[in-house]
Amino acid sequence: MFELIKNHLHVAIKEYSEGLLYNTLLMAKNEYFALTGIVHEESDEYEPRMNSFNDWFLFHYSPQKNGITVIQEYLAKNDLSEDIILAFASLNYSLMEFKKTNLKKQTVLKDILHDKNIIINETSVGLVEKDLFIGRIITYKEKNYLLKGICILPADTKTACSKEAKKIRKLKSTQDEYYFLLGVESLKTKWIHYGRHIEAKKIFIFNNSVSPTA
Repeated sequence: MFELIKNHLHVAIKEYSEGLLYNTLLMAKNEYFALTGIVHEESDEYEPRMNSFNDWFLFHYSPQKNGITVIQEYLAKNDLSEDIILAFASLNYSLMEFKKTNLKKQTVLKDILHDKNIIINETSVGLVEKDLFIGRIITYKEKNYLLKGICILPADTKTACSKEAKKIRKLKSTQDEYYFLLGVESLKTKWIHYGRHIEAKKIFIFNNSVSPTA
């Protein structure tokens, strides 16, 4: 069933990769890397980061700078079922941890930012237990699915990220959550640029403000 959703995501990306709309994609890419840090094509992080960019572009980028995202433009131009519209509107962008596979062979994630457990439909999502990551989940016909764009974080950053996530959660602001999550991605990029020779927890330091240290 989720293949239908993935197909719509693929079509939406394809539309913005052709003709005059391609410039919109390039501008978005520049903005995303300005927010999260540059990862070069030869890096083993490049493909995962591009997957994350695709999800960010569809669900967060506003081509007209009017608050209407790419996926919302896509929905407006196409006559889609209510189930699909609701699925795209259900996006949960968060800091998460792979907790376990339960007795029912279900994948259990801990949504750290929103302090809840989530069961996702896939039995294999390319993660192992205790993986800490930033990702996006959508709900389609009462089942949860993890999108492809995943930013896996160093294990020793869990304490710092969890403490900051708790502070952000108390603000009850989706905008603050958004910039916190992008900031965490930026810190991972910073750690990568140090060649991973420094303990990541020494890089993942947060100010008292919403944004992490530069």
